Amino acid sequence: MDVSPELMLHQFSYDLPKSAIAQTPLEDRAEARLLDTRDMTDHVYAELPMLLEPGDLVVVNSTKVRAARLATTRKDSGGKVEVLLLGPRQEGTWDALLRPARRLRPGIVLMVDGGEIELVSDPEQGRVQALLRPPGGIDVESWIAQAGAVPLPPYISE
Repeated sequence: MDVSPELMLHQFSYDLPKSAIAQTPLEDRAEARLLDTRDMTDHVYAELPMLLEPGDLVVVNSTKVRAARLATTRKDSGGKVEVLLLGPRQEGTWDALLRPARRLRPGIVLMVDGGEIELVSDPEQGRVQALLRPPGGIDVESWIAQAGAVPLPPYISE
């Protein structure tokens, strides 16, 4: 049976009331809710060891989210541009997402926290390559941590 990707994706669409979306993490993470999809029963994370069976595979996501969302200002016009740094490339350039991306071209300089971000490529679907120039004496990683904010998903209110 062939199933189109659109149909498969549709199976994961459902209405979720805003009241059911946690806006802040629990102080005691062991009390976080956990759904056992084998029988659709509710549990808490602290019960996970009791739910596991021989042969079960546990995959742990230990990644950290960096404070890579930067609220910048265009040097030429003063317009506001949000930059989300995705990762370093070669020779000091970074992949980044821009919002809004229209009217942004290579050579435009964005200012943030004493440093500059120069666009070196045309945005393609909001994605661009950019050269980061932190203020004197600060390395790029420290500058990003200082100037940036953690990007939150759209369902979390700030």
